[in-house]
Amino acid sequence: MALTSAAFALPTRVWLGPDAVAALARRDDGDALLAELTDFGVSCVADLAHRGAGAPTAIAWLDTGDLNALRDQAAQIIVLS
Repeated sequence: MALTSAAFALPTRVWLGPDAVAALARRDDGDALLAELTDFGVSCVADLAHRGAGAPTAIAWLDTGDLNALRDQAAQIIVLS
C-alpha cells in the first residue's frame, strides 16, 4: 500500500514501532530491507526514544512531538497489527 501511494506521488511515511525497529536492528540486512521502500520515495520514521544500536540508517528519528504532528497532518492513516 505504501508503494502504491508513493507511485502516485503522495507523501508516504511508514511509522515503525519499537518492535519493528528492534527487529530491523537485529538483522544484518535491515538497511537493505528499508531501501526497498525508501528507493521508491517512502520515508520511514520512528520515535527517537526507540533508537538503539544497529538500527538502520534509513530511519528518520523524530521526537514524540514531531511524530504527533505528522499524525495530525496525515490525510490517511493505516494501522497494521
